[in-house]
Amino acid sequence: MIQRLLINGGDDRLLLDEGGLNQYFVPPYHSEDYIIRSSSTCNMISGEAFDSLKNNCDPFVKKNKDILHHKVLTEEVKHDILECLGIDNSEVYINLTPSGTDSEILLTFLSCLQGKLLHNTHRILNFIPSGTEVGRGMGLASDLRYFSKTTPSGRFVNKGEPILGTSGFQIKNVTIPFRNDCGQMSDDQEVEKSIFADTDKFLSSNSGIVVLRVVSYSKTGLEMPKLHFAEDLKQRYPGRVIVAVNTIQMRCRIHQIKQCLEAGMVVSLSGSKFFGGPPFSGALLLPKAEFSFFEEFALNQPVGFRDLFSLNFLDDSLLDSSDSHFWDFSLLFRWKAALYEMKRYLALQESQRNESISSWYNQVIDLPTESVEFLPLKVSHNGGASGLENTILPFHLYRKDNNLFSHSELQNVHKWMSMDLSAFLPDEEAEIVSIPILVGQPVKLCDEKSVLRIALSTPQIVDINQHGIEDQLVKDRIVLKKLALISKYYDLLLTQDCQKPAVKNVTQMDSSIS
Repeated sequence: MIQRLLINGGDDRLLLDEGGLNQYFVPPYHSEDYIIRSSSTCNMISGEAFDSLKNNCDPFVKKNKDILHHKVLTEEVKHDILECLGIDNSEVYINLTPSGTDSEILLTFLSCLQGKLLHNTHRILNFIPSGTEVGRGMGLASDLRYFSKTTPSGRFVNKGEPILGTSGFQIKNVTIPFRNDCGQMSDDQEVEKSIFADTDKFLSSNSGIVVLRVVSYSKTGLEMPKLHFAEDLKQRYPGRVIVAVNTIQMRCRIHQIKQCLEAGMVVSLSGSKFFGGPPFSGALLLPKAEFSFFEEFALNQPVGFRDLFSLNFLDDSLLDSSDSHFWDFSLLFRWKAALYEMKRYLALQESQRNESISSWYNQVIDLPTESVEFLPLKVSHNGGASGLENTILPFHLYRKDNNLFSHSELQNVHKWMSMDLSAFLPDEEAEIVSIPILVGQPVKLCDEKSVLRIALSTPQIVDINQHGIEDQLVKDRIVLKKLALISKYYDLLLTQDCQKPAVKNVTQMDSSIS
């Protein structure tokens, strides 16, 4: 039952292969055999969170057909999310979404609806970040298209086709380039100048809405465009610009989310990246002062939304008594695991959290490495390494001939890191290569350069505070050593039949609840 609750109510990314792993090579349970450095992509649920769910799963199992109980649990999860963030429930609409990508669908439709009500048009200009630095489905989702072959309700759809009931919307997507053709970070001022010019041109000739997405932070720890620019743009065109802050990685300061909402910005967030919750759990927060038309949503929402958003997950103002949305407990279950991690992270003093991050970052980048080159530090607001953006360490991986591995080759490395490779490599390497390790999947910086990522998350930060940093550094040494060995034996591994990750010595679940 726990496995089913952890994978239901999502999309293709949560479906398991014949080996019981999702597309990121992560199983829907905890195993102590793994080293986890993959929070920038997909987490394995922590042992502590898994035990907490196992001991408190009755409300999700015994009453899984009780719709009133579903509503009570939903409101409890929403309340706990806002409480962790220090946000008053009376100030925001909170909508639970199966993933951060699903939040983009809801955001775009609400923006179109606001444009229709305020300016009598469904025309919007969507600024979206480069697909390499955010989820691959964002472009389709922000265009109100299916980004997966399956919906959270379990319905099969055609990826890339418009969501049922969204015809007639005029959406123009403009990509915000995070990096130039050489893979270097784009110049902030040039990006902002381009956004301003496109916004001014669109609003001067159209009566629609501009939606500007600010990413804080991206897959490689970047923030773009800057929040102060987005706020200035919003104030320059009152009622015409919606600023949506994407904090899906949750590597921003917690208080920043409340500040963005108070400034009239929309915020999307997740419990399944930095906070270490299992994949996936999303939420979209909207300031009530900016959005006061939800009664219109219930009357105008696309029929396709009934397969995307479970009953009760959307704010009550978005639903009416005739809604026939599907409903399930899976997303609530995953959010419960994420909230367990959020609460124990926030129980630490901020100084403790900062010290753990800074200590880990500074010591990991100084570890002896072969074949690995870390990208430069992203300087945080306080000028040090304690910023949460530095809990993601992107790195280049070099071949034996000192050439960089290509993106497709790094995809192989990402897969092989999650496997026990001892059957394919010399016996003297078995101790290291037998350990399954999860790292962040490859990110393309430009056509010629891609990186993998090591990422820290809440469970490791809590462990550092409880037991010191050495245990985590031992694991990081193993990560770097296995990367070096895969680089050394890459060509040999290509000739082996090692295409499917295998989990060994897996911690089995209690049979009474499986």
